[in-house]
Amino acid sequence: MIIRLGIGIATFNRRDVALATVSRVMAHTLHPYTLMIADDGSRDGTAEALRAQHLTVVGGPNRGVAWNKNRILFYLMELARCDVVILLEDDTFPARDGWERDWIVAAARHGHVNLAAGPGLAAVVGGAGTGEQPFLTPAVVSHCSAFGREATRFAGYFDTRFSGCGYENIEYAQRLLRYGYGGVPPGHDQSPQACHYALPGGVTVTTPPSHLTEAGVTRNRAIAHMLADDDEPRACWRDRVGMLQFRAEMAAAFPRIRQQIAAEPPAPAAAAAVPAAPDPDPGGTAAEPTRRAKRARSGAA
Repeated sequence: MIIRLGIGIATFNRRDVALATVSRVMAHTLHPYTLMIADDGSRDGTAEALRAQHLTVVGGPNRGVAWNKNRILFYLMELARCDVVILLEDDTFPARDGWERDWIVAAARHGHVNLAAGPGLAAVVGGAGTGEQPFLTPAVVSHCSAFGREATRFAGYFDTRFSGCGYENIEYAQRLLRYGYGGVPPGHDQSPQACHYALPGGVTVTTPPSHLTEAGVTRNRAIAHMLADDDEPRACWRDRVGMLQFRAEMAAAFPRIRQQIAAEPPAPAAAAAVPAAPDPDPGGTAAEPTRRAKRARSGAA
């Protein structure tokens, strides 16, 4: 069976950088793939320049890295039905032909894998750096990462309580790890720390001007600390208003959603209260999907 590959590029106000990354993806990717770009409200003509090249662009108002990367994961996983998604930040691009091979293998086997670069590479404690045996490192580097469908189905998506950029990738990687994807827990035979799977290469990371701000990093650090033990799966939105915004963004790029929205009757001005249905499981014997997933991953009865 051929794995269905999706490649997504997250961008904001870097038109020329994003265009260059797209061209390198097209030049160096050998496996069949679906490409889309998530634009987080750029004001420099990024989305227009990409659409002029007949590329799929999903975008909307500026909502931060977590929301923008969710645009990629949801579109490619749920709408394009990809099995593996490689997520590139716009400053990171393929450096050789067939760069995607190890990323596909690692994500299909382990559910999640990050880039071993900078602090991630320096902290490696084990592994061979291949798709079959990725490096193990306690550090998380965000420039390139890959996800398997099963992992997102159980652990959900990036937490959109993070705004701007910073720490959203760390919280997500740690949550995936607690679900059994993308690494090994604390106390394994190579390190007392939890370690994440990472790959060393195939891509080049550049350093255009950053969108990080000290205030944003401080705020997101506090959110990450608050969510450190929160295992609840995350949707791509926090409430109904967010869902409607997210759905409208998907509909702009995916015709079937536009057709469904057009066919829906208008919402009533006020809905009558509906009595609650009797609880079919008053004793709580039906296991939650989250608990069931954790037991399945751990081998517990």
